[in-house]
Amino acid sequence: MLAAAARRDSLLRSARADLEQVLTSVETDPAARHRRESDAARLHARVAGLVAARDSVAFGRLDLVDGERHYLGRTAVADADGSVLVLDWRAPAARPFYAATAHRPLGVARRRHLRVRRDRVLGHDDEVLVGGDGDDPGSMVPARHLLDALTAPRTGRMRDVVRTVQADQDAMIRADPRGALVVQGAPGAGKTVVALHRVAYLLHEHRDRLSRTGVLLVGPSRTFLDYVSDVLPALGETAVVPATVGDLFPGVAATYAEPPAAAEVKGRLVMVDVLRRAVAVLQAVPPGGAEVAMSGTPVVLDEAVLAAARERARAGGLPHERARATYAEAVVDALTARWGDRIGTDPWDGSTWLDEADLAALRSEVAESEEVAALVEDTWPRLTPERLLGRLWSEPDLLAAATEGILGPAERDLLARDEPGAWTPADLPLLDEAAELLGHDDTEERAAEVRRRAQEEQYARGVLEVLHGSRPLEDDDEADTIDWEDPAAVPPVDSALLAARFATDDHRSLAERALADRTWVFDHVVVDEAQELTPMQWRLLVRRCPSRSMTVVGDLAQASRVGAARTWAEALEPALAGRWRLAELDVSYRTPAELLEPARLVLARHRPDLRPPRALRRGGRPVRVLLGVTDVAAAVADVVGDVLAGRGGTGGTVAVVAAEASDVGALPPGVARCTPGESKGLEFDAVVVVEPQLMAATDLYVALTRATDELVVVTGAATVPWADEPATSCAPGRTRPVS
Repeated sequence: MLAAAARRDSLLRSARADLEQVLTSVETDPAARHRRESDAARLHARVAGLVAARDSVAFGRLDLVDGERHYLGRTAVADADGSVLVLDWRAPAARPFYAATAHRPLGVARRRHLRVRRDRVLGHDDEVLVGGDGDDPGSMVPARHLLDALTAPRTGRMRDVVRTVQADQDAMIRADPRGALVVQGAPGAGKTVVALHRVAYLLHEHRDRLSRTGVLLVGPSRTFLDYVSDVLPALGETAVVPATVGDLFPGVAATYAEPPAAAEVKGRLVMVDVLRRAVAVLQAVPPGGAEVAMSGTPVVLDEAVLAAARERARAGGLPHERARATYAEAVVDALTARWGDRIGTDPWDGSTWLDEADLAALRSEVAESEEVAALVEDTWPRLTPERLLGRLWSEPDLLAAATEGILGPAERDLLARDEPGAWTPADLPLLDEAAELLGHDDTEERAAEVRRRAQEEQYARGVLEVLHGSRPLEDDDEADTIDWEDPAAVPPVDSALLAARFATDDHRSLAERALADRTWVFDHVVVDEAQELTPMQWRLLVRRCPSRSMTVVGDLAQASRVGAARTWAEALEPALAGRWRLAELDVSYRTPAELLEPARLVLARHRPDLRPPRALRRGGRPVRVLLGVTDVAAAVADVVGDVLAGRGGTGGTVAVVAAEASDVGALPPGVARCTPGESKGLEFDAVVVVEPQLMAATDLYVALTRATDELVVVTGAATVPWADEPATSCAPGRTRPVS
């Protein structure tokens, strides 16, 4: 251990020095610049891994039946000769540490769990798998190291559990990255832990590919992302882009709220058809056609001609904005022909007086006409995603035409609003869908790029001319025959040197670059609380990950969104079309059996089709249920005071979980107040659930499964939702009326 720790420190110093050298190097060759970025990413990961192992270079030991011994740590450590001193926990040779059991030892005689602090071994727990009576880790009897981790006070941040990953979790962590792995997990079963450790594993196994684009981690809220933000850095991984779905459309902040029923409508797949129809409606042919004055001459384009121009543009299959140029060209062609007929046709024999040059001049005038530009804008308007959606919500006629036969009047009314730019979270997937539907006309951008390159080339020629004029005096007898205005005549020069003159490094982080680019594609995406996603949100995520390589974790029993899918097939098939597989975690490591019982009873009524969670351990404090409370806020204050006093110096976290409408009064500093939705994905040592009868069944299930050690229920009702009679409401604990 001491030799490994010293070697780790040496490797850390060396990696930091190498990283500093790479970051301060100046490269002019594009290939060398690419190598520098690749080396920097690799060294960043190496430094992060070694830093993560600073407190304990190893946390476990494998004694194999053949006499070999391996130490395991958060990162690999090898001596100067390449001999492995510590295995990375993700290495194939480390897998038996997690997967071996007494019934299937996988060549392991003894598994040792080390308790280490600052590289000093404070103690250890052994599991003898061969030649002893070791417990089977697959049983429901938790080993001491696991029990210690489960009962340790919470800090308000999720910790990595690399020391205590269980065999079923490890199998999911190391599963094939192809397709989507869907983990249906009971509360406290470790599904988020599995997802995060799977990211660390995949980055270890496929670093060259995944570190370039990063792994997208999609969470339900910023609170959740902050809660889990320490896990991956603690495992030495930084190539992760944390985001909510609302972060995935750059430049738009979804700060407005709307009724859940409106969000549910916006989340339906039919909104794809609504958007397509809205664009088609805006590609309008005016009844009776249109008239344009060209140099005082009225020129009429009838309805059929404009319709033909529209069909010509649509026939190319291009998105709206890119097809606009085709439409404008068709309109200009038709107007030029009509104008030429008006002013250039011989009235006697019908022949034309205009030659090709005359027609070209007319066409140029038509193309530059402001009236023609206005006609094109009216009949094929320029649209951005924001402009399209804003008009759709705020223009009743457009909304009615786009939703006819798709949505009913009541659903249509839910979508209508007066403020076009008041974006809600449910709007963002629709904006993203609109961006795909509209496309982007980059004609001006490409023209600007051509102009920029021309300016750079002109500058470069000027530099070369100055250099040529500054040649040594002994070369003065050489005739200067170079025509500097002729690019072909300019002497050849190292293009990399010229490129370096204009190149600028992008110093933004991977997450900043990825979240600023709507078209960024990730090689792997992790989705937590996936049961809450709408079909339109799934479409957005698949666009970010066309390979469908995903880790999807959630719990159908906790789905609180209006219209949420009841099965994973219903949720995923439209977007993933068979490219997903289901795994299940039903053991709750977080919550002891005593505290879990009310939630089990709620689930039996709410979703009897789902497998109830199993508690790994017993020994939690009995649930306290306070019925018939007349002053709820005062009772909550008393209970919170009791909880804090009872915890004494044990530390940990305390939360009051209540519906939005519940009055819980003022809470002491450090005590969280959250709704069931806000508490989703989080855990606390002690939880006070207030007025459970005001919560939907799903929300109540969530609220009752947040505690790891202590659960108190406070209500003014005579009973609790999981019991029919007041007399049975104390089954999970005891009843103490408070007045």
